[in-house]
Amino acid sequence: MTEKLRRAAPRQPADWFGFYRYDKAEGEPWRACRVLDISPLGAGLEMFSVLPEEQLEGSLVISLEIH
Repeated sequence: MTEKLRRAAPRQPADWFGFYRYDKAEGEPWRACRVLDISPLGAGLEMFSVLPEEQLEGSLVISLEIH
């Protein structure tokens, strides 16, 4: 998806804390993240505990508890 298409949908602020892991890394521990904003086409994430040598590619699983 291109940057232009992603920004075409209105984004809503979220500021939700949760956890993420890469979709194919079921044996890996969950890591903390913050959902900054959401839209029908995706979400803006701040991902914590990312190592400098990691390639940020692929699908993520996000776990949120919203009250």
